[in-house]
Amino acid sequence: MKRLSRYFKNNVTRTLTAICLCAAAVSTVSADEDQNIIGARMPSLSPDGSTLAFVYRGDIWSVPSQGGKATPLTMHIEMDSKPLWSPDGKWIAFVSTRTGNSDIFIMPPTGGAPKQLTWTSEGEALSGWSPDSKELLFTATRDGKGPGIFSINIETLATKKYAEDFAPLNFPAFSPDGKTIVYARFSFPWTRPRYYGSGAMQINLLDVATGECKALVDDNKQHIWSQFMPSGNEILTSTIGEQTRGIPTLSEIGKIHTKIEDNDAKTPNLWMFDMEGKGRQLTHFVGDAVRCPCVAFQTGDIAFEYDVDLYLLRKGETEPQKIAIQAAVDPKMNSKRLMRFDSNNARELSVTPDGATVFFGLRSEIWSTPAQKPANSANRTANIAKRLTDWVGEDFDFMVSPTDPNKLYFTSDRDKNIRLYELDLASNEVTCLWNRTEDMLNPIPSPDGKAIAFWATGSEGGLYRLNLEDKSLIKLVSLPASYMYGNGGGNFSWSPDGRWIAYVNNIPRGASNIFIVGSEGGTPVNVTCLNADHEMPTWSPDGKYLYFRSDRNGNGIYRLPLRENFVYTGDMELKYQPITNKFEVSIDFEKMDRRIEKHSTVYPSEMLASPTGDLVTITGGELTLISYDGKAVRTYTSGGGKSNLQIAPLAKKAFFTGPNGEIFARVLQDNGPLERVTFIANFERDVHAERHAAFAQFWRNYKRGFYDANMHSRDWDKVRARYERLLPTIETSEEFGVLLNRMVGELESSHSEVGAAKEATASSPSTPKLGFIIDYTWRGPGLRIAEVPANMPGDFEATRLKAGEYVMQINGKDVQADENLYQIINNQPQDFTFLVNDHPSTEYARTVKYTVPTSTWRNTLYENRIAENVDKVSKASDNRLAYIHIAAMGASDQIRFEREVYDRIQGKDGLIIDVRGNRGGNISDTLISWMMRRPHGYVKSRDQEIRAVPDRSWDKPIIVLSDQLAYSNGEIFTTTVRVNHLGLVVGMPTPGYVIWTYSMGLVDGTSARMPLSGAWRLDGSPTEDLGEDPDIRVERTAEDYRLGRDPQLDRAIEEILKQIEVNNNKIRHAGL
Repeated sequence: MKRLSRYFKNNVTRTLTAICLCAAAVSTVSADEDQNIIGARMPSLSPDGSTLAFVYRGDIWSVPSQGGKATPLTMHIEMDSKPLWSPDGKWIAFVSTRTGNSDIFIMPPTGGAPKQLTWTSEGEALSGWSPDSKELLFTATRDGKGPGIFSINIETLATKKYAEDFAPLNFPAFSPDGKTIVYARFSFPWTRPRYYGSGAMQINLLDVATGECKALVDDNKQHIWSQFMPSGNEILTSTIGEQTRGIPTLSEIGKIHTKIEDNDAKTPNLWMFDMEGKGRQLTHFVGDAVRCPCVAFQTGDIAFEYDVDLYLLRKGETEPQKIAIQAAVDPKMNSKRLMRFDSNNARELSVTPDGATVFFGLRSEIWSTPAQKPANSANRTANIAKRLTDWVGEDFDFMVSPTDPNKLYFTSDRDKNIRLYELDLASNEVTCLWNRTEDMLNPIPSPDGKAIAFWATGSEGGLYRLNLEDKSLIKLVSLPASYMYGNGGGNFSWSPDGRWIAYVNNIPRGASNIFIVGSEGGTPVNVTCLNADHEMPTWSPDGKYLYFRSDRNGNGIYRLPLRENFVYTGDMELKYQPITNKFEVSIDFEKMDRRIEKHSTVYPSEMLASPTGDLVTITGGELTLISYDGKAVRTYTSGGGKSNLQIAPLAKKAFFTGPNGEIFARVLQDNGPLERVTFIANFERDVHAERHAAFAQFWRNYKRGFYDANMHSRDWDKVRARYERLLPTIETSEEFGVLLNRMVGELESSHSEVGAAKEATASSPSTPKLGFIIDYTWRGPGLRIAEVPANMPGDFEATRLKAGEYVMQINGKDVQADENLYQIINNQPQDFTFLVNDHPSTEYARTVKYTVPTSTWRNTLYENRIAENVDKVSKASDNRLAYIHIAAMGASDQIRFEREVYDRIQGKDGLIIDVRGNRGGNISDTLISWMMRRPHGYVKSRDQEIRAVPDRSWDKPIIVLSDQLAYSNGEIFTTTVRVNHLGLVVGMPTPGYVIWTYSMGLVDGTSARMPLSGAWRLDGSPTEDLGEDPDIRVERTAEDYRLGRDPQLDRAIEEILKQIEVNNNKIRHAGL
């Protein structure tokens, strides 16, 4: 997706590395220890129901279940969560990120030093205890082919594996007798509890003795945190009784409708299901979801989250009671922290025309520093940078006036929306220049410094000119859109005389053309006129040419002569002649696009014109200069990672940043020196204030940029009020991420996930793959091999390993199927020495050495699975069918599809295209275009076979396989196949996870996504939250996977062979 402003381009991934120094700050303590807290989460009742463990401010606490003063059980700087009380009451298990990733720990109910139980880098999702309190259940992927359910013995650390599936598995929990495990199959996020569709968590039961799996409830509704009641005859879960509709149809989009009318059936509440799958509603809240229920093992009491509080429902009672909790909190870290940046982390640049002063962005503030190192200072080699703005939110998109070095223009969200400001550097006075409710961005002063042009967003959006003297405003171009997210208007530039502005008009996911409009107004003229990408309009200093980057005739820089007599011919010599007098740029608009010439094959990421007439670019991460005639290309840097190009015209220098935010300057001439701009920036970071600013930023971006102005019929203002009150209870970045995920989950929109800022104090271990699958049923010494996947080192003769053999030692250390294994292999080189035997003994064992490329493990398993399907289809059809799987919809997937199509369809009568598990992307239309190609004739050369034209055209039967795990563009592909009648679709409905999204970074380092464009079918129904039904519904159950069956592929083969036979009969009857 296209980016517009310098800030938004750089802010997508914000680094948070810095040198943290001790800061003197006063720790805040609860002002009133008797005041009831809000924001307690993840309750867990003791077996007798008398005590409640819960999570608050990143730690585990306990309190009497009737309420009272809470006691902290853990006090760690990292996140501790998911407490689970053991059935015998002797332990509390929990998950902590103190090791750099999510690992499982246990501790006594009174707290104290915890015991770590797991060590893998992939992390584990803790979910339950065994009835005898000896084992803990968790989900993980580990060495298997898919997600699995595991347990760990808390004493021996021995690991068991109970189940594996192609579908995600969540929240497994034992029955009271230990004979059954209830778990959720499939996995839409728990932060979207109202989701209704094929991807919802469904209640499944696993027979521990036999491994047999069966569905108990499968109704498209989310069933989250399912667990047995003490009787063993009922299962508690959080679900809905009625679907909440809020996604607009195509005819409704853009119209303001009433908000949803909520009730207790639409609200996720507690439900009880019997062993026949019949449910009854237990609680009747309206509004927020009931979350994280827990059951006391002995009494059957239930505790849960609702809104900002914890509730208790005693066995036999019908009305839950709010638990009043008091907690005295002493923050574990100071909110204010001093950070020092030594000549790094600059994210945006502007320079004065003489190159004497550099302005840069750091931590969303604007700073300045002299370009030259400090003179006459023996003890200091860097200038102390001056912080020019002091706003906890965002100050960005800044540019110094080209005529007045004391004026700096920037944008900021300090007044609720993004506005334009002027900073007087002499007085430090800040003046708002644009105070309308629409957001604006990308301000660029005119060459004479008397006006500023910028984009404004929203329904009144477009390109505006603000005259600085009288503050009068001229709307130059009307183009409503949310430009900050890559739609509508793109980058633009003033002509050297200030009379014209060239700008890019972006069509989302389509072409972009360059227009020229008069800077005082007028009719914009499209000067590129081609369905291609045109970016970075740049005027030559002499006013003769408009340069731009394009792929219109191959990637490169193109030049547009502004008048007919500027057109280059082969016998002309292009030579730059500086113009010292005032001049006007004259443009001949007649047939302009026909004068476009290719200037250079260089394809830059940034481009500016130098005062010498050359083009200065960032190309391939390096500072690169292209001569005025386009013939000479000179690269002035090496090492990559250069960006944020700026030019000081009077100094004839280019300024830019390096890969770590260093600032460099280089004279624009051959053999010119490369200079480092050194600075020291001392920054006081207020973590809590920063999170408040990030919260406001996130909410505002959705308020102004979410594709549906009606916010899926939710009251977004009220949603903000409900969640904003929880900010004082947030202690860790993980909690803040959960808060935002819960808040945006209220919109019931896909592609809106939030990722917590990376602030871990410990490094995660690196767990390598061993190159074989472990048999977890073996309880003795060594690792018994369940399978050696094809094409792994153990599959080759010189390093052969066999299923059923035992790996007794790895790199000289005894191993077995327990968690100690990972302490042995973690952070080790991928070169392994195995001691292998055909029986569990080291005597007479052989040594096998090989290197396992961990990065290829998952891909090898995938390739093996696809190869098996190809072979199965070929054998079942007597080699009449081709099979292709599309894993995702990216550029590499398109290349692979084209390669495999060309290779596999030759001589075949039918084609199966499998998009099950497709992760999405953006190439579905390209693939569909191939599927719609029909032969229009034949060609034959002498002594060669007849072949249809066009190449790789196809008019034979196609069947598409799709399922609950085909997301986003994979779903669009399935929908398009059905709409255009290109073939039958076999499998299960897709999940309805279809929308066009944008990635953004928040001021505290949190990452997030936001849907910008919806998608609808031709009948106006939304593809979001309404998956595509197959023509033939065939389920692939957990039991099918366990037994190695694929009924969906079997049915696809059956159906396409029927179609081929029908076609053959038609041909025979026609006498062809």
